[in-house]
Amino acid sequence: MIKPPNELIQWLLDYRYFILFPIVAIEGPIATLIAGFLVFLGKFNFLVVYGLIIAADLAGDTLYYLLGRGGKACVDKWGHRLHITAKRMERLNLHFKRHPG
Repeated sequence: MIKPPNELIQWLLDYRYFILFPIVAIEGPIATLIAGFLVFLGKFNFLVVYGLIIAADLAGDTLYYLLGRGGKACVDKWGHRLHITAKRMERLNLHFKRHPG
């Protein structure tokens, strides 16, 4: 269930920096805008938010890179549970070869 924005902002204000890191790591730009707004309102410390956003963004990008780099082995091993077949993987590889950009 999706919560209304005022509940989400209250949740962020309650948990503050502890919840900001994972949110920025998963969805950086939107969370950065919200954190910037909360800094403007005086709810967050600018330097803490700035350092946290840089660290979380780097952590998120690294995680996504590692998932992309080593994801094929996981899909080969566990993909059958998600109905990812060898035929589907071949079609996906062919798509990216045809459309490299």
